[in-house]
Amino acid sequence: MNKNLKYPICIISKDRADTCKTRMLFDPYDIDYFVMVEPNDYESYVAKFGKSKVVNIGENNKGVYYVRNFCIEWSKEKGYDKHWQIDDDVNAIFFRPMNKATGIRERESIKNPLKTLSYVEDFSDKFSNHGVSCFSQDVFAFAKPRDIDLNKMVYCWQFINNAVDSRFQPHTSEDTDFSIQVLKENYVTMIFNTCTFRMPRSGSNKGGCSSSVNYKKKGNISGRKQMNLKIVETYPQWFTEHTKKGQSELKPSRIWRSFKQKPILKK
Repeated sequence: MNKNLKYPICIISKDRADTCKTRMLFDPYDIDYFVMVEPNDYESYVAKFGKSKVVNIGENNKGVYYVRNFCIEWSKEKGYDKHWQIDDDVNAIFFRPMNKATGIRERESIKNPLKTLSYVEDFSDKFSNHGVSCFSQDVFAFAKPRDIDLNKMVYCWQFINNAVDSRFQPHTSEDTDFSIQVLKENYVTMIFNTCTFRMPRSGSNKGGCSSSVNYKKKGNISGRKQMNLKIVETYPQWFTEHTKKGQSELKPSRIWRSFKQKPILKK
């Protein structure tokens, strides 16, 4: 385990042994991580990463939800109260402090992420009702007024409390659904707008989600649309699906305003 991190890093990966970008953020600084892969991919990842860094999740083609839930149970079995889940195609992370004069967040590349990861761990651990924290996606963070947004959707670069009962579900927009579940348990989610990541547009790279069973087209309905329609079916009071620039999208929702809980400091 990393000398200065309390919790394990799980990199979610599929069919990207030669193109996993996230590892390059950690390897130069000897930061430990585990790549979570399907049996079909296990040997190719071991050849690239070494056996000590690769975990066989035991099932093929179960979808993104399966490996995310596997990470929760695996880290619990290892004795950890929390764990990191990070997508495999993150190519850069940044520190984004607010410039109070312009109202725009400045950007500084983070070379060694250890200090930033430790900061998020330590801050999150101050609160008894911490559910999930995450870095913000860089493209969205530039004008976010708060350093930390509460009770919003978490995604991609997540720090998860293993005490939550919530689990990722199949054939749906799993990040949205999981975030709602966590919030309905009265935990808080924290999005760190001072810590951001950059990655390609979803589905633009070979492997990963684009090769997941959840993303397979059925007839004339894309995998993305299927998942969005499932969210609408599950939460019809909050979501509506529509097409924007030829792609299925969920219309902006006020759902996140429904959750008013505040972080509770541990005694």
